[in-house]
Amino acid sequence: MDFSVTTKTYGGTPEPRRVRVPNRDDVGIVVNPGMNFGMPQSIYCLGIHFPETGECLYYDAKRVRDAEEPAATPG
Repeated sequence: MDFSVTTKTYGGTPEPRRVRVPNRDDVGIVVNPGMNFGMPQSIYCLGIHFPETGECLYYDAKRVRDAEEPAATPG
């Protein structure tokens, strides 16, 4: 799984990675491609900015999916 900040380029200009997280309907933009929290077991998190609310939050990278991916099916 690639946790890079950018996913596509258009004419050499990087496009920000747009993502979705659980329990939120809005799309966020990855602003920090990764940070480890905790010792000795680290949790790898992504810093995400949500333009609609102005929030910047960190989410466990395992729970983040690209905005273009289909929603996960329950169950």
